[in-house]
Amino acid sequence: MKRTGLFLACLVSMLLLPAVSCSGNTQGTHESGAADEQSSAHAENREDDAGQDGAGAQADAGGEQDGAGAQADAGGENGAGVQADDTDRAAEEAAGLQMYDAYAKGDASGGSGNAGGYYEILFHSEGDSNILYTDIATKQRIYLSADLSSDHRSPADTSWLEETPGGAFVFAGADRLFIRTTGIDDTPGVLYQAELSGANREKLLSFDQWMPMTDAVAGDGQYLYTLMSDDDGTVQIIRIDTVGGTAEEIAAMPEQTAFLMSAFDSNLVLKTISSPEEGAYEDALEQYKNSEQIVYTFDVNTKELKEVIRWKQDLMMEVLKDQVLYLLDVNKDSLYSIDLRDNSRTEIISSMTEKQMPADEISGLNSVIDGHIIFGVKGADTGYIDLKTKTVAVQDILEESYKQSAPYILGESGDYFLVVTDMLEIPYDDFAPDGVTPIVNTMLIPNYGLILKEDYWNSDYQYEEIRNTFLDNGL
Repeated sequence: MKRTGLFLACLVSMLLLPAVSCSGNTQGTHESGAADEQSSAHAENREDDAGQDGAGAQADAGGEQDGAGAQADAGGENGAGVQADDTDRAAEEAAGLQMYDAYAKGDASGGSGNAGGYYEILFHSEGDSNILYTDIATKQRIYLSADLSSDHRSPADTSWLEETPGGAFVFAGADRLFIRTTGIDDTPGVLYQAELSGANREKLLSFDQWMPMTDAVAGDGQYLYTLMSDDDGTVQIIRIDTVGGTAEEIAAMPEQTAFLMSAFDSNLVLKTISSPEEGAYEDALEQYKNSEQIVYTFDVNTKELKEVIRWKQDLMMEVLKDQVLYLLDVNKDSLYSIDLRDNSRTEIISSMTEKQMPADEISGLNSVIDGHIIFGVKGADTGYIDLKTKTVAVQDILEESYKQSAPYILGESGDYFLVVTDMLEIPYDDFAPDGVTPIVNTMLIPNYGLILKEDYWNSDYQYEEIRNTFLDNGL
């Protein structure tokens, strides 16, 4: 067997430890940040959200095929068949800003969903990687390649990324795929764009001037917006022209710890953490408790940064869905929302305790999907709040689970969720630490499945299997 130690430690740790991930995310919101020192403070506040908008429309063409062939003319009969045109881009521009965030749309493999399926990065220990595609219509997970029988670790293959030693992320838009590699040592990160089939990949720009510090990106069809850090450590809002291949700073954030959380209309939703001056408190815990979290909107046209709300650390928990900010007030034991278009506030639940789930037993709000807020419960369980009925429930965990929580949601598709069901053990040839002695190692790869949304909310975990076609000929 070809030696191919896969570098999936980040993905595996995220799935095994749902409260922590390598990006600072759990099943995260769009929150993506600058400082590792704050990651523990936010790890519980993240849940896959925008990716829940996009695993793809459920089609009737289920069953095994050789490719992703819902639209096979884009990639060939036996390959990744995903297609879009200028109509998709025009509709995207008319709809305003939306999130293309990688971790928040998937998992620690750098996954992202759109209307056709789910994209992710498969890393190899040699420093290269491949893009995988899960086609909801055919219920298959394949290499993003026009020829599924080809050598998928060669320049001729559209799924292959030659150099990703620092990692990579994939962002799926309405009509294009964006791939961002992370720089390492003296090699800068690079941003590419390609067709959704992976074809016609081209380099947009290198990140020579800034350090990409976020896995969250917003876009409107032509421009991408993200947060990057300059040489002075200042967090900048960066606008990237995907037509001209240029990037510019449009505003500086007021704090060095900043997050891109959501987007709507012409606005980005951002959060910063403002810490007391060093030495203000002798006790480190008091220093932490007196940090403030501040939510802003930023209009990319007028470049106006508006403060929405601020609170002391641990007194509130937040999650966003487009322009709606949901806030759990721990002291008041209540849940309410703010519509960021007009700053109107709506009380949702006046007493969480009356719902048998006191606010101080919740570890973090994770995502809003299908009219439900998913939250973490102290003790590693997960629960949800039905925003229509105001029902609060704790979900059953998977039996013999690899993690102590409900199935991880990657995306939604009609009446279904695309979820991680369990872990698959794959043997591969490797070498002992001496670099000479051959051994057989085992890696873990998540299995995916489709589950009816109704079954998911009722903790009835019955799945339609997603076939791992990419494993048919080995790795």
